[in-house]
Amino acid sequence: MLDEVQRNLVQRYIILTLVRQALEKDFNTLQASSLFCQESLHSFLTERMHEVGREIGALQRDLRKQKLTIKKEKNDGFFTKYSYYFKGYEGTFSLLNARLKHDALTYMKRHLFKLETKQ
Repeated sequence: MLDEVQRNLVQRYIILTLVRQALEKDFNTLQASSLFCQESLHSFLTERMHEVGREIGALQRDLRKQKLTIKKEKNDGFFTKYSYYFKGYEGTFSLLNARLKHDALTYMKRHLFKLETKQ
């Protein structure tokens, strides 16, 4: 079983991968559009993607040190199922997609856009 520290690592890893996917999607949408200030938005999103990438890299190193692997299994529209493998044990957990989206948005507001959020 996972302890609290490992559970937090897994949750942060999942949220950060969702944040990276959202930023990449926004980046691709921006490239396909013709906005007035496209260059500045392009550089802003690029910087944010690099920040998230560095955090994900650090998390991956921590997960490897603990010999913990995470795999996304399936998404049924309401829940996303993840599997983890740790010291010969396997486990699964399902997370509500609305909660994942909320956590990813909260992370982006707090850490990437430096906005205050109410909790």
